[in-house]
Amino acid sequence: MGPQPVEFLIGTLVEGLKRGEITRRS
Repeated sequence: MGPQPVEFLIGTLVEGLKRGEITRRS
C-alpha cells in the first residue's frame, strides 16, 4: 500500500475515465 492511497485512487479513476472516453469514441 502506498503512502497516499488517495492519489492512487484518483489515478485509477482518471485512467478509467480516459479508457471510457477512448472506448466510447471507437
